[in-house]
Amino acid sequence: MAHIVEFATNPRYVPFISFRREERDFLWKPNRLRIPYKPGEVPFQAFLESGNKTIPDFVPINGFMAACPEVRALIESFEPGVHQFMPVHIRRPRSEKPILRLDGRVLEDPYYLFHVITFLDSIWVERSDVEVSEKTGLILQIAGNYNIVLHKEIIAGHHAWYEGRMSAPRLFFSDELIAAIDARGFQKLAPHHVSEE
Repeated sequence: MAHIVEFATNPRYVPFISFRREERDFLWKPNRLRIPYKPGEVPFQAFLESGNKTIPDFVPINGFMAACPEVRALIESFEPGVHQFMPVHIRRPRSEKPILRLDGRVLEDPYYLFHVITFLDSIWVERSDVEVSEKTGLILQIAGNYNIVLHKEIIAGHHAWYEGRMSAPRLFFSDELIAAIDARGFQKLAPHHVSEE
């Protein structure tokens, strides 16, 4: 089994962090999700624009997933060298006031922009509550509906991937990775369980 992974919806756990406007172009290139980043292409710092005093272990930076060093190490232990992790220092834009992690530690180390390289066509359309666009052939997920069945043999051995045929690519984690995240108390994702057959 697997999970669709999303950010939590409570603003306390979803700080607004962004790159400077003039440094964001790399995020919007065509097929950006499918192309590895080049050295130096990702800015080395981003700014906590919201008033959050703390940040969780998983945060969005301009909508892209970033994670603390401990999460990076965990994912690497499951899939060494498969995905890209680019270090980004998170700062306050107009203050030197420290940013805290949820456990109270001062944020000193960079977080890592988590660029998932794996794309799978794993959704079993006939067994899932989804629609397929007649025009594009892409899978449309009904908002808030996670009645999805994945092909077990396609996802076997994978721990983080994007579904390649979805109109808006969705991030999936394996049950094993979600269990390890939960066991270590990493915060703050909203995983939604999906089936596999």
